Amino acid sequence: SAPEVSDDVDGQVNLLDEELARYPAAIGIATIDSSACKIQFDLAAENSIPIVTFDSGNEYQHIAAHISTDNMEAAKTATHKLAEAMEKEGEVAIFVQDSVSTTATQRVQGFLETIKASYPKISVVHVYYMDQLEAMQKTISDKKNASLQPGEQGVKPETVTQEDVVRYVLEQFPNLKGVYATNLETTQLVGTVLSSLKITDLNFV
Repeated sequence: SAPEVSDDVDGQVNLLDEELARYPAAIGIATIDSSACKIQFDLAAENSIPIVTFDSGNEYQHIAAHISTDNMEAAKTATHKLAEAMEKEGEVAIFVQDSVSTTATQRVQGFLETIKASYPKISVVHVYYMDQLEAMQKTISDKKNASLQPGEQGVKPETVTQEDVVRYVLEQFPNLKGVYATNLETTQLVGTVLSSLKITDLNFV
């Protein structure tokens, strides 16, 4: 079972409630929000239902097992690969799938720590979390509407897409030498935009 939208925390919690009502032998879950599901996990523990988490971790103390990528190590590897491609200097932007999951948090943390420790000539100039689209919609629409010429139609915030955000970031930082995307979704997003703009000289991990 999964919510229709991948970042729907409430939808996932509701599904977990439904599954727990069936008193399963065990629960396997990839939690969207690392701090969510505590009430449901308490209920599982009271009924001796073990919880196994996959992919993204959870702050709950009584997880029976956790299976995932070593996100800190993966981030360090990404940093070294990108730094080598950039010849160890220049500006980098980061695109992150969300601001609440352990996976995302660790992949950003590992990248930033490795940059700070090993690459003093590389600077991270922007970090965008995809669950902050609403705030960026207003920023982008306000900026575009402020520079409208007579007769041009304004941009409504709700029409600004994730692709528009990537384009906006690329425009704001024309000296970018590298981009780090933290999962499949962000990689596909950035790759689509780079292809549409025919940008071939930007290092991308």
